Amino acid sequence: MHDQSAQRASVIVALPAVIDLARQDRAYEQLYAAVADGASVVIADLTAATLCDCSSLRRLVTIQHQAAARGGQLRLAITPGSPVHHIAQLMDLDHLLPIYPSVIQAAAAGPLPHLNAPGLRHPAAGTAVVADITDLIGADLLHILRWQAQFGAIRRRRRDPASLPALATTWDTLARLIDLHMRAKDVICVPAICDPGRQDGTLAREIEGAHENIREMIRETSRQLPGSPRWWHLATTTLSAWTVQADCEEHRLLADYRRAGPALRCQLALQWRAFMDAQIRDEDPSRTRWIFPDRSAPQPGQRGVPRAARKV
Repeated sequence: MHDQSAQRASVIVALPAVIDLARQDRAYEQLYAAVADGASVVIADLTAATLCDCSSLRRLVTIQHQAAARGGQLRLAITPGSPVHHIAQLMDLDHLLPIYPSVIQAAAAGPLPHLNAPGLRHPAAGTAVVADITDLIGADLLHILRWQAQFGAIRRRRRDPASLPALATTWDTLARLIDLHMRAKDVICVPAICDPGRQDGTLAREIEGAHENIREMIRETSRQLPGSPRWWHLATTTLSAWTVQADCEEHRLLADYRRAGPALRCQLALQWRAFMDAQIRDEDPSRTRWIFPDRSAPQPGQRGVPRAARKV
């Protein structure tokens, strides 16, 4: 039992120099523990980090969501000009998390207002909300990451027979969300960013090929009995491949999005929304179902968004 003074205390967690997919769980153990203990402010000290990939940085946002649910807040300390700071800037991470140049400044800062929710940026008073494709992609990846976290929680109690129905439902939703995200990238982002007549064309083919490989892994997993050893192996392998590919795409394409300029990013955001609206059958996130492609749906090689975009 922790007393109220312990719950109000700030906790500083020094993170290792390298944080990637293989090291995330161990690196963030103390962050999760501090949030669970009710610390009002948890400071993730990344000043010594030389590598922290996009998926690892994005996972910090999900930790902030858990902290906020308990009345707390996660703050980041990142050395300006460092490789981690560069990636955080490309991701616009400061729109989702408070970032400070040092632990001292993070600890000294006063109470902060409500953090921006993932997705669109909060504009100044009296201005219109302007969508940006990087914001929408980031929000979509966070949504997938939350379902991955739910899948991981079920995996930790996989020996419990009562978890089997939730396992099948969670995997089905997660697989469809990943497939939808990849199709949106193939239809909207890759054709706009990658020039098929230049070296970018090779990158486009690599991305589309990687997406098709992941889809095949999803299909193979779906042929197995949920909860069987073979199914678990394929499911976890598929999610690892997806996380690596999503991180690779962020590293390679974020700078291209920035160079594209705000007008194109806003245009892509509108197309992304239209594409998603055309596919979503139910907006309830607990019962999300997606329409798989058919002959009338846009295919990876097709540009633009579907004309008959409607919710059903």
